[in-house]
Amino acid sequence: MKFYEDKNYIEMCEKAEEMQEKWKPERGDYYRKYHFSKNKVKIYSKIAVYPPLSNHKRFLLKNIGKKNSPFVWLPRQDQLQEMLFDEFYDNPFDIEIIFNEWMVLDKYILMKYNFLEEAWLEFVMKEKYNKVWNNSGRVNEWVEI
Repeated sequence: MKFYEDKNYIEMCEKAEEMQEKWKPERGDYYRKYHFSKNKVKIYSKIAVYPPLSNHKRFLLKNIGKKNSPFVWLPRQDQLQEMLFDEFYDNPFDIEIIFNEWMVLDKYILMKYNFLEEAWLEFVMKEKYNKVWNNSGRVNEWVEI
């Protein structure tokens, strides 16, 4: 299984609204589209890579960044790291050092996730938006710390 197929990562990305609103599609971006069934069950399409087929592209570009967009961007690890570069840290090595220190302080981070992208997403959300992923209740969500 790849990180972009992981249900937890998809849910984390979908609920990271601040990040989704800033998505500017680039070649090679992973995303999924969803729709609701008659029973109001969310159904995801297969993974897609930008740019999509031409008939799909106009619809995607018109809807990304909107509050209830049916598209969920699934950033790669390098894209997550870029979100912190320049804005918070001057050089990429600082990001790696702070990330590693954070993982040492919270030794359960790697036990909590299947993929490093999930840990990086939580780190980005903590650094940029002061939020952490809460998956201990009935509803999984980003909460302010």
